[in-house]
Amino acid sequence: MFWKYLWRLAVTGWIFFQFMGLVGNIGGFYIFLIYTIILALLWVPSLVERVGRSGGSLFWPSDDRFTIRPQYSIAQAREKEGDIVAAIKVYNDYKVTYPEEVTPYLRIAHLYVIHFRDGEAALTELRAGMDKARDLRTQVMIYQRLADIYMEFRKDPSSALANLQEIQRKFPGTRWAKKAARRARFLVDDMTAAKEKATGHSK
Repeated sequence: MFWKYLWRLAVTGWIFFQFMGLVGNIGGFYIFLIYTIILALLWVPSLVERVGRSGGSLFWPSDDRFTIRPQYSIAQAREKEGDIVAAIKVYNDYKVTYPEEVTPYLRIAHLYVIHFRDGEAALTELRAGMDKARDLRTQVMIYQRLADIYMEFRKDPSSALANLQEIQRKFPGTRWAKKAARRARFLVDDMTAAKEKATGHSK
């Protein structure tokens, strides 16, 4: 909007000085340039104020639009020190302090998988975190992690497939849905092959 109004001012000035026959020489050009700068100084402050009032919710949200994001430096420091139990405790404290945050659940699930190979505890954290996830990307990531854990720890392709199908159902037409569909096809093929193999052995 700012540049649109400035452009209009410049065009108006150009037409005016063309009409006056001043732009055809160097001196006239500098007069036109000074005219544009003066108009910009006069009009831009009020224009910016108007834009701030009318479109502030898009570019400069009010305070109630912001969510406090906790700093995870203490928990991350415990991770780097190798004190994973202490890190999990700190992340659990963050759950209480920042009840709307999803990050503690994701980090705890990650730590359970990487350091303790505890898929069940990770599943519990991810399911609880899903209720806190507000943006689509985080929800998709949780569904993908759930599918990973079901496959890696439970050897449960049916549950993994169900989570991939949730991505397709909730976010149709997105790149996430397409990736989930490809992965789901691989799972179905594996499940079909395993079933055929089992059937062949039973015969």
